[in-house]
Amino acid sequence: DCHMPAMDGFELARQIRKSESSHVRELPVIGLTATIVREEHLLCMTAGMNAVLVKPATIAVLGETIAHALQERQGGAANV
Repeated sequence: DCHMPAMDGFELARQIRKSESSHVRELPVIGLTATIVREEHLLCMTAGMNAVLVKPATIAVLGETIAHALQERQGGAANV
């Protein structure tokens, strides 16, 4: 969630991308937010997220987004 207490999703994504471990750095990161404001979605991508879902998101959409992010990680897909 982009707006978690203590460490929000933006900072979490930045920390994942700065990890010394390539296994951690390459993890797919999908933001979840209630806002439709384009600037926040751009902030998600700037923080290193692979995709952004807007609440309420269905399980089907979440599954498709995860599959796409994993495919992208393997070099088989275009931008999210």
